[in-house]
Amino acid sequence: MRRALHLAAAIALFGGAALADEAGQSCKTSHNLVGACFSIHGRLFMAESAPRVRIAWIGTNRILRVLDRQASANGPDIIPTAVNALLAAAPSSIEIEGDYLLCPFDKTQVNLMQAVCIQDASHLTARPR
Repeated sequence: MRRALHLAAAIALFGGAALADEAGQSCKTSHNLVGACFSIHGRLFMAESAPRVRIAWIGTNRILRVLDRQASANGPDIIPTAVNALLAAAPSSIEIEGDYLLCPFDKTQVNLMQAVCIQDASHLTARPR
């Protein structure tokens, strides 16, 4: 009986640590990444169709699809707090230009949106779309 209690305690302790580690994971440390993070200057906007959050990479013709750190398009932490605060007034009619530190979930392919998560956003400016 005592051994079963120790085993249950160990499972609870280590299982809880694994869940805490997963919950604290950032975009930059996601297990889903396929390459190094990179910086761009771009315009984040909300699209009509999925994936809703996208970034137009200024100076190129590329559009990137933004996912959360778990590579989900529906997670609560897709957009950093600073960006979300600027979008709050009218998400579909505002774009947020700024510098974004992005981490890739897939390799670049011609004519396909690359999936990324946002590690950081700075120098943000909200503009009408």
